[in-house]
Amino acid sequence: MVLLERLRERRTAGDWREFGQRYYGDVAGFMRDCIVWPDGRPWAPYQLEIARELFEHGKEAVRSNRGTGKSATAAGIVEGFALTREALGIGWRVVTTASIWRQLALFLWPEVHKIIRQTRWGSDGGVPRPMLADGSELMNMSIQLKYGRADAIASKEGATIEGGHDEEMLVIFDEAKIIPASIWDSARGMFTSGKAYWLALSTPEQEQGRFFDIFRRARGWDDWHLRHVTLEEALEAGRVSRDWVDEMAAAYDENDPFFRQQVLGEFANYSDTGGIVPLTWIEQANQRWDDWDASGRPGTVTSIGFDVGGGLATGDASVIAVIVDWQTVAELIEIRQAADPHTATMELAGHVAAIANKYGRPVICGDAQGIGNGVVARLIEMGFEAIPFVASYGTTMTDATGIYGFGNWRAAMWWLMREALTPDSGQDIALPAHEGLTGDLTAPRIKRIDSRSRRFVEDKEDVRARLGRSPDCADAVLHGLIGPILARERAAGEQVSYRITDYAQQIGRY
Repeated sequence: MVLLERLRERRTAGDWREFGQRYYGDVAGFMRDCIVWPDGRPWAPYQLEIARELFEHGKEAVRSNRGTGKSATAAGIVEGFALTREALGIGWRVVTTASIWRQLALFLWPEVHKIIRQTRWGSDGGVPRPMLADGSELMNMSIQLKYGRADAIASKEGATIEGGHDEEMLVIFDEAKIIPASIWDSARGMFTSGKAYWLALSTPEQEQGRFFDIFRRARGWDDWHLRHVTLEEALEAGRVSRDWVDEMAAAYDENDPFFRQQVLGEFANYSDTGGIVPLTWIEQANQRWDDWDASGRPGTVTSIGFDVGGGLATGDASVIAVIVDWQTVAELIEIRQAADPHTATMELAGHVAAIANKYGRPVICGDAQGIGNGVVARLIEMGFEAIPFVASYGTTMTDATGIYGFGNWRAAMWWLMREALTPDSGQDIALPAHEGLTGDLTAPRIKRIDSRSRRFVEDKEDVRARLGRSPDCADAVLHGLIGPILARERAAGEQVSYRITDYAQQIGRY
């Protein structure tokens, strides 16, 4: 009997380690194979994708509308991470947090308990050990095993989570939109050693805070993998009912910030002081770029835009944007700080000229205020069709309504880009998912509307002061897309009809 018991223990230990080896790098597979839903419905595809992407990229930020199963996803990941590391004898730690205790006590941790009860325990293809024991291994808001533990921590003081370290770490930020910046900043201390993974999930709110910083690719927060669970995905998976969507649509206008946040999973402001270009429009343009890329990158280079960075003084790079068919940003080329500031402008002129020669010498438009003026002058001297973009120039352009004008080229450039990106504009602007470009496009704000019904956009210097960087990627793109149109209007002396995708026609509803 003793021998049989030892053989059984050895076999069980082997099964336990084999389980860990099988699912260590596949927590999504653990969730799929070992957690059984009572109603028989499977995990939604996006829930398993989130688990897979987290362990591929290390940091995963997820935004969605209400009711998509974010807490269930987090709970499955917590259990899978804990059990697989425990099976291999790896020291592990899980920290779950939110800015209010209620979010953890009433939503996330009850979901953890529910998921554990729905797990297949035993040696029949599930988890080869008994279910976690209540009171010793599974507590109300914690899990404590031999090699690690998972806990709920909620505080407005980030210092309370700075001490978490182990061989492998998992940090869960639930309803991340309301977690104070101090907690985000302190959580970074957990990533100083060992393997660490960070999952942030939330229904979006206003365009502010660390969660929004991640999605707008703000400096210092641009190393996250982003996931937007769309309303269509939630409907298809049966996580959200069409009746609920219809009720919300009947109660709120589709442009109402509450509707956009709760139903569409979009960031939205309750005032007119937010960014000019919504993040979701940029994401749609990213998808169009992916489609263009997959189709073999067809088209002809029609313009090149550039913006001169501050060089060694500010650390900002100069950026060159290559535009195809007046609508697709084929490439963004960043020219880092010049070694010799006295030759920096001529060096940039050389880069722009080389790219223009490669693509048949298309029209070039670049920043001509300050040191950029020298670049444009040199390109003209070399025989290129180079257009100086002067942000302070006046314009007779109006917006799509025909009611509001613009105080200068800069305001017109930004607003016309907004209207070109509007989903129903028909312009099909395609933008690469470039971390700098996304952050730049969501940065500037409307500054004011004057008594002559003219819009003014936040000055570039103000953007730099607020963000700690200059939106050079966006400026290069906008110079290449919008600059030639404004130059045609100035040359004609009156407003011209135009369209980005057809240089001689019209954009939007002008």
